[in-house]
Amino acid sequence: MSKLTTSARVVLGVLFICAGATLMPRLGLALVPDTHKELARDFGKYLRVAPFRSFIKCTSVQYMSFIGYTEFICGCLMLSNQLTGVASFILAGVMAMQSYIHYRLKDQTQIIAVPIVLCILLLFVSLTNSRSRKEKSD
Repeated sequence: MSKLTTSARVVLGVLFICAGATLMPRLGLALVPDTHKELARDFGKYLRVAPFRSFIKCTSVQYMSFIGYTEFICGCLMLSNQLTGVASFILAGVMAMQSYIHYRLKDQTQIIAVPIVLCILLLFVSLTNSRSRKEKSD
């Protein structure tokens, strides 16, 4: 695996561990109470335009917790270099959904762009990780 891929994997892993911890119910309230409460309000808006809303019924707190745990676990997997390809692919899906939600909410372009850039970086890590594993097995 190249140094660029390793660096991206580590930076993204740490980023998603921190972001996920902020969204987790008890941990987020303990670490950053004001940010956690603000995000809980935001997730109410996100849930109203989420693409899965019509067939999955959940509250905004459950949605926020699910995303928080997903980001935290996948970030840990990326940081430990275990199942990095799968974890980064899952996170890329979360970021793609987040950019769609911001687009539906008619947020500013720079807000929509952040999850798009993260999605591209996560796909880069996922693809280069699977390619390097394939080369090692050959």
